[in-house]
Formats: sequence, structure tokens, C-alpha cells
Amino acid sequence: MSNPPTTTTATSTTPSYYYPHELAMDYSSLKDAGPAERPLEFPTPTVRRGFQCTTRALDHRTGKVHRVSRVLIPKQQPSDVAYLIRKKVAKSIYGSIFQSVLLNRRSTHERRENRHDIDETIEWKSTEQIYAVKVSSWHRMRHMRGRHLEDPIKEIAAMQLVGDYHSNVLGAIAVLQDEQYLYTVMPYCSGGDSPKQ
Repeated sequence: MSNPPTTTTATSTTPSYYYPHELAMDYSSLKDAGPAERPLEFPTPTVRRGFQCTTRALDHRTGKVHRVSRVLIPKQQPSDVAYLIRKKVAKSIYGSIFQSVLLNRRSTHERRENRHDIDETIEWKSTEQIYAVKVSSWHRMRHMRGRHLEDPIKEIAAMQLVGDYHSNVLGAIAVLQDEQYLYTVMPYCSGGDSPKQ
């Protein structure tokens, strides 16, 4: 690690360091400032209840109805979205990351209109939107707590704090939990990790 450039002033022979934000501080000023502060703590993440189920969904491209399993649905009533968990794209320390398809709840009007003789009880319809769902095991998290640097709870708190307000920042779309797993829904990046490219 290289040292920042030093400069001296006419009144002092003690070097001052100039940083990009143009603040000058010498050693005695740093010493007088007191001990370092603790890093900021992340706020408690917002995690909602969810559940996985098997249901029937309308394929928006073909108009056919399929029986689909591993559908993740938020328990908030009524939920207008669900996530069809598809193929595994990566492993994580506490579980796996899956590609998922966003399902939208069909409106009452659309279900009554019934253009294609589709059963009115079909609630869900697929979309073109793809998301990544990180599925982390509560059992693994409890077992490895304190033994590993990665902490899914802090990761979620950081993602929610940062948000998804910028195209280069991946925030959490939704965070759900059931008795076995913690689900983090994020934008899907088909290119993979930066180090792998």
C-alpha cells in the first residue's frame, strides 16, 4: 500500500496528508480526535412470511395451463406476485441460487373473460420477467453462525439499505421466510459474477 503524498507548510515541519476529499490532517490532529468509531450497524432487515406450493399457472406465450411446483408466494393477502423457482444457477454457503419466473395473479376480469376456455380457477399467469432467488437454509445458518464471515441477515440488511435505485446496484426485491428457508429475491444477471468474466 503506498503512502499518500506528503507536503509541508511554512509554519510546520510535520507532514500533512492530502486525501482526495481535500481534508488535511497531521498526526497530532488525528491523535487528538480520539479513538475510532465503530462501523455503522445495518438496520434490522424487513423479512415477510412466505410459503412454497404447487399450483396451476397459465403460460402467457402458449395459452396452455401447466401444473407447477416450487412456487414461492408471499403470505401477505392478497399477493399479486409469486415466483416460480426453476433451475439452480449457483451454490451458496448456506444453500443455492435459483433462476425464477415472476408470476402475476390473474385479475378477476381476465378470469371471467375466459378467451381461451381456460378454467376460471387458474389464478397465476407467467411473465417474461426473470429473477434470482437465493434460498438459504435456517439449519445451516444456525449451525455455521460465528464460524463463517458471510452472514445472510447482514447481507439482506445491506441490500435493503442500499436499495435498487441505481442500475449498477443490486438490491433485494423481496425477502421471504418459512420454517426451513430464507428466500432473497434479486434481479437476475445472466452474465454471472464479475470475477468469472
